[in-house]
Amino acid sequence: MQPQREQSQESKFQNWHQVALGISTTTHGMVDCLKDTLTHLHCSIKQGPCAGLEKCSDSCSKRTGSLSQWCPTCTEWRNQIMRHHRYSLQEDKIQWNKFDSSEWPERVNEMVKVYGPVWWMGKPLYTSDLAVAICILHNCCAFSIPPEVCQAVRGLRKGYFAQGRLQVNTLEKDMALKTLMQLLESPDVSKTRSGTKALNLTIHFTKIPNTTVR
Repeated sequence: MQPQREQSQESKFQNWHQVALGISTTTHGMVDCLKDTLTHLHCSIKQGPCAGLEKCSDSCSKRTGSLSQWCPTCTEWRNQIMRHHRYSLQEDKIQWNKFDSSEWPERVNEMVKVYGPVWWMGKPLYTSDLAVAICILHNCCAFSIPPEVCQAVRGLRKGYFAQGRLQVNTLEKDMALKTLMQLLESPDVSKTRSGTKALNLTIHFTKIPNTTVR
């Protein structure tokens, strides 16, 4: 028979494992919501305000840090991207030279970079890293997920996953899974195929006794 302390440590690791599974499942569950919404946003800009604009051959964002010297195409794309940015009034604080503005009309992923974390350069893909995905969900107004939900998931991912923590008590596990379910239950996510699947799996995780998690 294992000593009580060892049993407790194993139980806390099993709890952490469930949280890790929940985070991974949630990441996969966000894929359809992210791709569908961002692709639709890109199309609405390209076929709407930016329709018919000439292609930029000079990559204005790389060429100059002076926004006033950008070509009409890059300027209009920047304006439209920022119209859907939660912090649209902080345009001057964005490091525009990180992006290739000449690629915005053709590449959804290049547009998405503007909504991502400061440290993110496009890899890993925004659909494979929950930290990147949450930042995009928060910064891009095309999504309607409450900021407090994004903040809670961001804190969860950082606290239980990014810092190498391997033990979680039962109360913390239950709260973590509940937080992830709040994100998956939001209309933006739950109406998608990947979101529905992830929500059902996460609900299943909440019903698994600790002793059965391996």
